[in-house]
Amino acid sequence: MSKPLATPPARPAALAFAAVALFAWSGAVQAQSQEYRRGYDDGYRAGMEAARGREIGGPGMMEPGGGRHRLIIEDAVYGDREGVCDARPAVQAMVDRQREPLVRADNRLCGDPAPRRGKVLEITYRCGNGRMLRTTLREDTQAVLSCRG
Repeated sequence: MSKPLATPPARPAALAFAAVALFAWSGAVQAQSQEYRRGYDDGYRAGMEAARGREIGGPGMMEPGGGRHRLIIEDAVYGDREGVCDARPAVQAMVDRQREPLVRADNRLCGDPAPRRGKVLEITYRCGNGRMLRTTLREDTQAVLSCRG
């Protein structure tokens, strides 16, 4: 009867490399999941609008966001260095329900992530399939998001 082969002990460098590779892979998966979720949300919203008879781009209908190209909020963060919140859903809803895409930076977006401190709203958006645009608003100010950049 032959003796089973013993496996060599794992090397710390190999384990460290495996851990780093796994961590990097999980970050890519998380980013892909967020992008998938945003695409799903946008598709669901468009489907619901179409089901209600307000098909985007239909005859005589104006697209949400006030223009020929739909304004898509890619990212919106409200707060300061000490605390932030995800304002993307609230900002997208603001833009979708107005003829002119007016956005207001205040605590109604997603609560007050930094009580008694000045906050900013940082928005990354695009118009249709256009390039990414960015804007920043101070707390209690408003601006119209423009597709002309």
